[in-house]
Amino acid sequence: MYVSTFLNFITSSSFLYNKLYVDCQEDKRKYRNLNKIGLTYKEIRKSVTVEIATLFLLPYIVAVIHSAFALLALKNSLNVDVAGSSFLVMGSFFVVLLIYFLIVRQGYLNEIKEHLID
Repeated sequence: MYVSTFLNFITSSSFLYNKLYVDCQEDKRKYRNLNKIGLTYKEIRKSVTVEIATLFLLPYIVAVIHSAFALLALKNSLNVDVAGSSFLVMGSFFVVLLIYFLIVRQGYLNEIKEHLID
């Protein structure tokens, strides 16, 4: 069960990665124009980080909240406590997602930085 969930998790993250790079050409123009009017690379980096974090981490946060309510309902209705193992799985998913996020963010920032006017 966890393997299929993990594969689904990686697949959905890959779709997000693909969507991000499809929009990259438009974003390069957008950030270059913002750079021309005075936006620094540090400010662009912060903006890109928030944009990518929202895309990658917000669905995870919603899923954790949803799972917490589902686990609470499971515990109350069937008297089964699987919270420990579930949070271990969610934590490992978060670690993988965070690593994936950092790799994607760095690659995206490198793409954007190449097209900025220094």
